[in-house]
Amino acid sequence: MNPRFLFLVFIFFLVSCGALDQQDAEQKALEFVKSRVVIYSKVNDSSQSVADYSLRVNSAYKAENKWYVSVEVSSTINNTVKQKNLPVVIDSKTARIVEFNGMPVIQ
Repeated sequence: MNPRFLFLVFIFFLVSCGALDQQDAEQKALEFVKSRVVIYSKVNDSSQSVADYSLRVNSAYKAENKWYVSVEVSSTINNTVKQKNLPVVIDSKTARIVEFNGMPVIQ
């Protein structure tokens, strides 16, 4: 076999292995929200911390070397279910969170 061809196949393999896949992007988004976001609820003009809540990935898609992951936070407060979708944008090449809830993230 041609050594140049093998070299190109090897480079392609390295590049494709370095990219973040959907499952890893979803996990990274969930971990980011879990570790860095304080969940609270507004009740009668006051904010209260929410201790019991659940997180799940609502959707995830890749566009222009970025993963766009929507993390849904839900909790029951005063017998009412409250939900909020938090968008997380991840650079698929570096696996860095670059945007959260519409704002740039500086790490």
